[in-house]
Amino acid sequence: VWQGLEAVGLAYEEICDARWFAEEPRLAWAFWDHCYRAYQGATPHAGYARVRELGRRCPLGYFSFTSNIDSHWIAAGAGADRVLEVHGAVRWLQCSKPCCPDVWRAPKDLGLEPLPTHRVGGALPVCPKCGAVARPNVQMFGGDIGFSKARRASQFGKYDTWLKSLEARPDRDKLRIACLEVGCGLTVPTVRRELEDVLRKFPSARLIRVNPENPGLAKDLAQRGASLPLSAGPALEELERRQPSSSEASYIFWGREGAAEVVAPTGVSVSRLLRFLERDCGEEGISVDFEGGAHVRTCQPADGKDLSLDDGVPVNSFYEAPDPGGQGATRRLTSLQVTACFRNGSGGLGTNRRLTSRLDEMCAMLDEMNGLFAERSFQERANACRTRKDLIQAVNAVQFQVLPKYGLEGSKRGAAELGHLVMLLMRAPGVQERADR
Repeated sequence: VWQGLEAVGLAYEEICDARWFAEEPRLAWAFWDHCYRAYQGATPHAGYARVRELGRRCPLGYFSFTSNIDSHWIAAGAGADRVLEVHGAVRWLQCSKPCCPDVWRAPKDLGLEPLPTHRVGGALPVCPKCGAVARPNVQMFGGDIGFSKARRASQFGKYDTWLKSLEARPDRDKLRIACLEVGCGLTVPTVRRELEDVLRKFPSARLIRVNPENPGLAKDLAQRGASLPLSAGPALEELERRQPSSSEASYIFWGREGAAEVVAPTGVSVSRLLRFLERDCGEEGISVDFEGGAHVRTCQPADGKDLSLDDGVPVNSFYEAPDPGGQGATRRLTSLQVTACFRNGSGGLGTNRRLTSRLDEMCAMLDEMNGLFAERSFQERANACRTRKDLIQAVNAVQFQVLPKYGLEGSKRGAAELGHLVMLLMRAPGVQERADR
């Protein structure tokens, strides 16, 4: 809290009035410089990271709709395109007149000096267009008609686009959207009202209201929400603790055109997996067009199995495989067929980075093995083999030499895992041909 409030005889709501930038700008900037320094110097607490991680588990993404003006959501790692600062942010400036709707980033150091008179010395920030005193791009009290909505409009556009994309989905009524509201009171109920409106748009949405003073729920939403009369820290710790722990697996989806590989929790429904698929492909600019509804079928075992949207992927269709990238990690991997087309931004067939990396490594491994098989030394050894067992040992010697370079054991187990990988990837051009050489 700014210590000058009592000295100048103003309440918080009174000093947060844009009129001071016209009437006494050095007083106005004494208060806002204090806020700016405090926000710049503060590190977002652990609660931001906890909420961010909860959001990242959501297959259709998440959005932070916040009334905070400190930009801590963005500083804590939430993508700037996933944050709506509905009341603006201190880190951005605008003209106090205003002469235009322009908004610009505040410098790291405003260069202002607090004075004993509870004013500031130094050159005040000014509008680069008209030279008038600048002010924070924050919606203040007192009917702030001068607040520039340009930056907020851009954030609103992204938020609205995301919400409308959810509303347009054929499974809209089944979307289990979680609205987590933390510390939003009744004095400025902007966030409370917004999340309640979202609940009314999506029948399966649920609200978690964390507020030690005003935790109540509207009557029409009482059966669709949880009221936690706790402060943010303990509530978020408990929510995190209660999250079900689950392992992750890699899922390769082969479409009619294009393909993609995503990492998602094991044991979840096909419907949820497809949402992870859409999210991860969308982040790479790849569209997923389900043709007349998504139909999914396992590729392994060989006979395959049709899966409903409520089914999980059978356990016997997974195989242990190294992650692409050569970091030594392994993960369970499965392969699925889906009635979908994957398209990149230019309209061509889409394959996401993870699957492209895996296919490149597989082709490189098979090419290296085939190169060794083609060498004269191997051909002479193969021709000298008198039994099938001798030939298998010769082949294994080459495989055992190459496999460790690509994250597989140089052993019969590694060779078996290679066979499973070939089966899972055989729909990709070039894999089966290389394996058959």
